[in-house]
Amino acid sequence: MWWRGILVMGLLVAPMACDDDGVSPNSGTLKVVASKTGAGTDPDGFTIDLDSGSKTKNISVDGSATWKGVSTGNHTIELKGVASNCTVSGDNPRTVTVEKKKTKTETFSVACTS
Repeated sequence: MWWRGILVMGLLVAPMACDDDGVSPNSGTLKVVASKTGAGTDPDGFTIDLDSGSKTKNISVDGSATWKGVSTGNHTIELKGVASNCTVSGDNPRTVTVEKKKTKTETFSVACTS
């Protein structure tokens, strides 16, 4: 019967490990934006890989994708699925730093020709 006390303690402590939204208080949020310039387009949008594809999201042209509960520290993000008539400015992939309880916004600028 001693295990009942441990079970009750676990049930009392477990909810304290997350904020009201179920996300660890020791994590942050990462928002990635794709901003397109030029006359051309990339009709099927892009894919954003977080940490070499461990977490992937689709993103539309001039859209965004958000991950909540991202561990603090450095992460690698990469914009994939870029059409041949488009180029990404800056490093791709690139490293971003997520801070505790903050939102890190990173923008990929994509120039497309017709």
